[in-house]
Amino acid sequence: MFANIIKTEWLKVKHYRTFWILLALFFLASLGVTYTAIEIMKVARDKSSGIFNLSPFDFPTVWRTVGFLNSYITLLLGFLVIILVSNEYTFRTHRQNIIDGWSRQQFAFSKTLWIVGLSVYAVIVTFITALVYGAIYGQMGFSLREGQYLIYLLLQALLTLSVAGLLAVLMRRAGVSIVVYMVYVMMENLPVSLINRFVGSWGRLFPLETADRLMGYPLVEKVLPDDKGFAPVVYICFAIMYIVLFNFFINRKLSKADL
Repeated sequence: MFANIIKTEWLKVKHYRTFWILLALFFLASLGVTYTAIEIMKVARDKSSGIFNLSPFDFPTVWRTVGFLNSYITLLLGFLVIILVSNEYTFRTHRQNIIDGWSRQQFAFSKTLWIVGLSVYAVIVTFITALVYGAIYGQMGFSLREGQYLIYLLLQALLTLSVAGLLAVLMRRAGVSIVVYMVYVMMENLPVSLINRFVGSWGRLFPLETADRLMGYPLVEKVLPDDKGFAPVVYICFAIMYIVLFNFFINRKLSKADL
């Protein structure tokens, strides 16, 4: 049945132009954002008196640098998750899947499969981008010593896309879901900042902030280290908890809601 789910989902997107455009856009954005960062670093290094005299695109630092940059453009893959889930309701293919013999749990699993698959795609693109720019602009030999940041990116992507998937399941309309998704991504920093300032460090454990803290802020930390943050294992545990929780709600909603 697993193979049948994959085949069915593939047939849904095989000739779907938006799917391929967003995948290509993410890949091109990864290359473009990284190249832009390299050019900015060149200018900063030339105009500074040593404070930016570092090489974030040398191996093994390049894994963290590109992972950090790409963590911001996973928003594009979030749009794709929303569109794919919302299309099930728009074109009523979710009903047809059930009529064809799928259980509700299998249908829910097919949506989780997209979240996982697109998150893996984000890591693959990041690996290729880091490998290419590290080889061209780096001055150190190849190394995977900081390769754990690829795993951190996977968690960040899973978390971000799970939020997108949950919103799509709750609202069922791509346009509304995308707007709410963007608002949440942009506005989460407000309660995070307020809690961090007036209560303590607990704002760092909000869903998307957890993933951001796990990736860290490579250049900022050189100047302003985060001495009030939690250990990486805490962010990892909270990220996994949120991923499981959001996908549980997705599964439950799709399993119980009226078709």
